[in-house]
Amino acid sequence: MSNANKLFFPVALGFSVATFGWPAMAQQTARQGASRDAAIRRCTRMAYVHYRDESEQLFRADVYKACMVAAGYQP
Repeated sequence: MSNANKLFFPVALGFSVATFGWPAMAQQTARQGASRDAAIRRCTRMAYVHYRDESEQLFRADVYKACMVAAGYQP
């Protein structure tokens, strides 16, 4: 068996898996995006409720980051 034939089958298998798996991955990404957006809104609102004054902006950022990490997302 030549090297070209040895490479063809794994490459073809990879393309077929990617083709059939792509819609499922896209749906999962959309769901994750929606829940991340909700977490961003919730954490932003929480940070502004606790620290409304502009001079407390650093504290506000800390509250936002802690909230995002608690929700399971990278801030």
